[in-house]
Amino acid sequence: MSNTRVDVAAFITEQEFPPLQHFINGAFVESAGEEYSEVVNPANGQVIALVPRGSTADVDDAVNAAHDAFRQWGSVTPKEGSEAMLAIANVVEENADLLARLEAHNAGKPLEVAGDDVDGTVDIFRFSAGAARAFTEAGAGDYVEDHTSFILREPLGVIGAIVPWNYPLLMGAWKIAPILAAGNTLVLKPAEQTPLSVLKLAELIAGVLPRGVFNVVTGLGREVGEALSRHEKIAMVATTGSVGSGRAVASAASGTLKPVHLELGGKAPVVVLKDAGSDAVAEGVREAGLWNSGQECGA
Repeated sequence: MSNTRVDVAAFITEQEFPPLQHFINGAFVESAGEEYSEVVNPANGQVIALVPRGSTADVDDAVNAAHDAFRQWGSVTPKEGSEAMLAIANVVEENADLLARLEAHNAGKPLEVAGDDVDGTVDIFRFSAGAARAFTEAGAGDYVEDHTSFILREPLGVIGAIVPWNYPLLMGAWKIAPILAAGNTLVLKPAEQTPLSVLKLAELIAGVLPRGVFNVVTGLGREVGEALSRHEKIAMVATTGSVGSGRAVASAASGTLKPVHLELGGKAPVVVLKDAGSDAVAEGVREAGLWNSGQECGA
């Protein structure tokens, strides 16, 4: 039985959906468990898919695959890493329409907003391609007599990433691109409400990266997210989400003393200068506050 439930009137077809499985070691695989989460289009309340609720066993499989892949990927040259990011950017650009329609269907976004997210996804992969070849280093020198000192930057290893539901593909790309460009491997958990665009990305770029470099495990934060945060083979965990989610990740990661990168919720202030026109202020505040339905930390 199919795990997709697509409205025939929708602008995305069932054939355009990604495989509804975990993406581990370069392939889509069945979940170790038998539980599933409903994926709902919030614009109309329709259940559009069922995705696996990942378990600790699924996380272990993905982390082990990423750990093995790091032996090769961790030594890629800046040129090789940059070329891979450019290749991914090209794949996303070539499939921009499909990814935008899928994102709109899953996240309940207007197609214009979803299209903007896809454009940003292309941009961050191209930016990271350039950044991978433009690291700045402190100059080597004899700062202590008879000793030459220099700084050598090395990738950390396997990174765990947890992304939210408001910008599923774009927030995923903000994690994926710099993490991989720096020579790390990755296990990513998309939000259980909005996993489809990241799974589609995994399907589209499966042939670009070596097996195990990029992995996706779907599921709940209290299960998959906590397992990633606690895992002894995860070198660092990065999450974008609520303050509560950040506390949970930091607490779970504390047992292994791994670095934690937290981008948490908030609202941005508006500064209006004396010479600003009232029409421009009103338009700017409206767009800044209500873009993406106001569902962003920079609103």
